[in-house]
This record gives sequence, C-alpha cells and structure tokens, in this order.
Amino acid sequence: MIKLNYKRVRATEVSQYSWYSDLISFDGPLLSLYKGTGYTDALYLWLDNSDRANRWCLIPVERTLLDKYLNEKITLQAVMHEAESVYICNHYASTDVRHYNLIKVSDIPEEYLPEADSFLYEEICTSDALHLRNEQTSSYMLGLDNQLFINDLSQIPKTFEQLYAFHYGLEHLGRTSVRDVMRKLMGNWTGGFSAVNIFSGLKSLIPAIHRPEVTSLQYNSPGHIELNLLHDLAQSVQAVSKRIESEFVFNRLERAYKTINTYLKLKGLSGFDEDSSVVVSNISPETTLVLHKAVRILFRCFGWTEYHYKFEMIGAHPLQQLRAVMAYYRRLRILRGYVTSKKLYIGKSQLSSRN
Repeated sequence: MIKLNYKRVRATEVSQYSWYSDLISFDGPLLSLYKGTGYTDALYLWLDNSDRANRWCLIPVERTLLDKYLNEKITLQAVMHEAESVYICNHYASTDVRHYNLIKVSDIPEEYLPEADSFLYEEICTSDALHLRNEQTSSYMLGLDNQLFINDLSQIPKTFEQLYAFHYGLEHLGRTSVRDVMRKLMGNWTGGFSAVNIFSGLKSLIPAIHRPEVTSLQYNSPGHIELNLLHDLAQSVQAVSKRIESEFVFNRLERAYKTINTYLKLKGLSGFDEDSSVVVSNISPETTLVLHKAVRILFRCFGWTEYHYKFEMIGAHPLQQLRAVMAYYRRLRILRGYVTSKKLYIGKSQLSSRN
C-alpha cells in the first residue's frame, strides 16, 4: 500500500458512523453508505489492500451532496474534494482491528482518487443504491395555530419524528442493516423491554439523508414547521392520525389500551417504559394467544393491513409487538390532543400561500 502523510485519530472520532447499505459491489463491497448520528452520513470507499489489511476511505458527506451523488449529478471525485479532509481506515482482517487516520484530500495520491467520470451510473448500482435513488425527500408541513407554549414547539416535532421513525423501520426491513437493528430492538429477546430505548433505537436507523429536516419555521398564529423528509412515511403517520380523530375509533382504542394494560399487570407482564425481568420464553401458549389477539385489535384500529407480516419478519414475540405498538399509540395520542384542539394540522400549512 502507498505510504500516506496522515494524522492518527482515535476510533471514537468515527464511531458515529455505522454501515447502512452497499452502493457498488464487485466480489465484495467497493463503496458503501454509512449512516451518521449527526448531520452527515459517510461514503466508505475501498482503496487498496496488502497481505495484512484492506485500506478504506471514509468520506463525510452532507445530505444535499449525497443526494446529488446518488442521482448522478456529481461525481465521487467531486464529493471527495468537497469533503476537504477524509478518514483513511486500515482494516486488519486477522484481528478485526481498524486504525483510523485523518488526511487532507489534497494530500491523497492520484492513485487513490476516483476517476474524473466517477458518477454512480445505474449499471454499477446495487439494488439498495437504486432504492435510495428512488427515495426522494420532499417538503411536508406541520401546520400550527392557536395558543402554543415553548414546550409545544419541541413536543410536536419530537413526537412526529418518533412516529416517522417507527414507520421507517417497518418499511425498510428489506435492508439488512435495518432488519438487524429492528431484531435487536424487538426480536429474540430474553429480557425486558424499554419503549424509550426502542424509539431512540429506531431514530438511529435513519441515515441523515432521510431524517426530517427543518427547512422553515414560522409562527404568528397561524404558522407551520416545514420539513424535508420521505413523503410516503409522513403520510403514513398522517393517515393513522386522521383515523383516530374519530371519537368512535379513539374510544375503542382507549378501551383496548386500558383492558390490555390491566391484563398485562394481572399476568405480571407490565412495565412499558422500563426494562423488566420478563422472559418471553416463559410465557404460556394461552397468554401468548391473548397477546397475539390484542396486537390484531390494535392493528385493526390503526387501519394497518401489512404490519403484522412485517413484525413477523422481525421475529418479535407478541408481547414485544404489543409493547411496541402501545408505545406508538401513546405518542400518537399526544399528537391527537394537538390536532383535536386545532393547534396542529398534519400535512397542511396554516399559511395559505404555502399549501
């Protein structure tokens, strides 16, 4: 491998990035997308190898630039130059140790730079890359009106984002990285369940390119929060929110929630928002059947027809499914309170010029 003039950095500096999907593959991944926990994702590019290690380049990339690369508007070489500095990773296969080094792009030898014509052409794309290309984010409105306090301006988008993340996880189970995290969050557990953990975990599934990004915030009663996100997923939240505006549906959900909660306490299976010592393998078949029916009831109330199959893909026990769905409902109920009091209009701005 070529000797480089770089600066050694701690692995913790790049630990915020984790594999999401491969974009180009040839007898193994050549270019992959890594999701970040901050405002950037990263492209992970194979550079070189020796008898001991493979050398990779980790290129932090912001949302707009990544979108341009995915859609053949700029080259990978241009993306790298925009980054100015990148991380070089030497991965030693025998020990699985990774050494990370920071280097200026201007110091990278020409042999390691992508070609001038390094567009992400369709012919070299993986199926995941093509799906990412087709998943275009767009503008979406959360309309606001009437009296709001400062905590409302944080509660509304936070709750909406949690529901959006829930749908994102279930709708992207075809991606190995998403499916693996969902299984860790909800499936094949021997211990307790934390609703707080599942929603923070679901949020971590989403690469920066798909996270709800605030593009405009206006409020003078009326006003709105304008987001840039995956429109279909936002509409999934909007649809279920619209459905439970009905007093009939909402009252049915409230009765079901209370009945299920009472049953879980009776069986020693309560503890929605904290870990518990419940071992799902110890739950009797009769109780499991009751829990399964309870999940079906909630799904029917939400108008969900495909999600039972998606939960089965994860391998989650009915108790874990039930706790996840009830945690979802508690957050949906928060949004409903804003909607019914005419403080929130999901999918519609209260400024006529922005609809």
